[in-house]
Amino acid sequence: MNGLSLILAAGAAAAHDPRCDSTNFYDLLGCANDAYEKADLELNAQWEKMPHDQPLVDAQRAWIVWRDQECVARNAAIGGWEEPIWKYACLADLTEQRTRQLKESYRWLALEEGETAE
Repeated sequence: MNGLSLILAAGAAAAHDPRCDSTNFYDLLGCANDAYEKADLELNAQWEKMPHDQPLVDAQRAWIVWRDQECVARNAAIGGWEEPIWKYACLADLTEQRTRQLKESYRWLALEEGETAE
């Protein structure tokens, strides 16, 4: 498994996608894109559970801008055929991190309100 496929496999769905082991551009791009789409769906599902007070909405909007610019910055030196693959891998990674942050915030909010956190 090459270095790129290791990165993609880390963010791939629980059932391993054989495209992530490929050396074919379109397979790797599909794997990375699918990992990002899965991460985005999970983020949106968690977001729906959150209280949408203005500070959190503002923070989420700012985070989206930061995430997108962070991935641009990380990929600035890559260039070449791998650049779009790394872009999706970066988006997936940062989106998964944000979902974990929101889950932790949700747990704290639920505990403060005396509820049982998921």
